[in-house]
Amino acid sequence: MSKINYLLSAMFFLLCVVAMPAHAYPYQPCSNDLWAGYSVNHHQNNVSFANGTWVVQTVQSTVHNQYSTTWVGISGDNGVISQCGTESDTGDGSGLYFAWYEFYPADPVYLNSNIYDVHPGDSFKVEIEHQTKYHLIRQTMFDITQGWSYTAYNVDTGFRFDEAEWILEDPCELPFAKLTTTTFKNCSTTVNGANNNILYWATHGIEVDQNTCVNELGHTLAVPGNCTDGKTFNVVWKRAS
Repeated sequence: MSKINYLLSAMFFLLCVVAMPAHAYPYQPCSNDLWAGYSVNHHQNNVSFANGTWVVQTVQSTVHNQYSTTWVGISGDNGVISQCGTESDTGDGSGLYFAWYEFYPADPVYLNSNIYDVHPGDSFKVEIEHQTKYHLIRQTMFDITQGWSYTAYNVDTGFRFDEAEWILEDPCELPFAKLTTTTFKNCSTTVNGANNNILYWATHGIEVDQNTCVNELGHTLAVPGNCTDGKTFNVVWKRAS
């Protein structure tokens, strides 16, 4: 290569490096008719833990019978989902707030709100753990503001988990209760025995989906923002139906 061609090639390389963004977000955009948020998909049944925190948001609507849930979970290719979180509804036109856990396809279990009360503004944390050594799935919730925690266990009868999720959901495609922006923080998951954040897995060969909630009519109900630091992102409510 001549000296001139070498210099031109070097200049072109430097221009390309300068022109590249500081970080390209390697998340897969997709849509879901029930939820908005992020999911880490390993596809080899080696997801064993997920956690995250959020602040319980105030229901903004006064329309009766609108619903929303915020949760962290792990799921498997056999249809099983271990999840828990908070629910924010407008049953009678005013805000109703609950904590719950679910081992789908079983029905959700709602905690007694006289003991495990949840209020807008509460800082809430969830941990889901597949304890293979003990053949258990642990679901733990912490209302950090109110000072309580609750743990439920399910017996592991050969379950396999390949996905971790951090989700704002329109449950059962009912009218979606209007919330202020929900911010997930401290999001991490364990894959193949190693724990790290969402961005780490996206840049280490694991599929990470950025899910927008779009209903059957094609209406966008909720949109997740970029998870720029790998562990924090917002979900913005757009419409009820």
